[in-house]
Amino acid sequence: MRYFLLIFLFYGCRSNRAIQLDDIVGVYHCEDGSYFELSADSTFIYGWDVGQNVMKGTWLKKWNSLSLEQPPQPKYMRNDSVKMKSLDLGFIKVNVFDTVGEPIPFVSVVFKKADKMVLYGTVDYEGEIIFPKVSVDSLFVDYMGFKSIRKAIGNEDEIAVYLKESKEVFGFHSFKLKIKAGDLYDPVYKKIYCKSR
Repeated sequence: MRYFLLIFLFYGCRSNRAIQLDDIVGVYHCEDGSYFELSADSTFIYGWDVGQNVMKGTWLKKWNSLSLEQPPQPKYMRNDSVKMKSLDLGFIKVNVFDTVGEPIPFVSVVFKKADKMVLYGTVDYEGEIIFPKVSVDSLFVDYMGFKSIRKAIGNEDEIAVYLKESKEVFGFHSFKLKIKAGDLYDPVYKKIYCKSR
């Protein structure tokens, strides 16, 4: 009888109240300066570096956890962001600049042929890289903090890429947070995001 009473007290005194939408919606801060803002329309904003960089996506509650999904990165194919020439150089030269013409170092550059990567490299400190001349049909340029470039190309061998800054960053596609005592817990990085009350 004693054990029955203990079991009843243990399970009977626990709250059976389900976590409601109002319990989840809000802003959660971590002591490292990063934060999550969860909206009632199931969208979120994740910010870090004191709000200098943000990721956006949707969230879904599953039991005592949140699944966060980020949509695939959009394709940027603006005509004014890539200038190309065919000069018969015997190699492919790529220069990467910001919108005012300053070189951006250490940017990833990928050339593909029929959706298969053919050439890959990172520009040097002066924003330049030289590849051997091979047959390619598309150019991909990615760098955190800037909008990505996706461009179809032909026989061009001198390419100047102009990247535009962007606060929105695409770095993950999905991950999960645990809901613990009204706060969010990241089990991968062992971080706690406390809800602003």
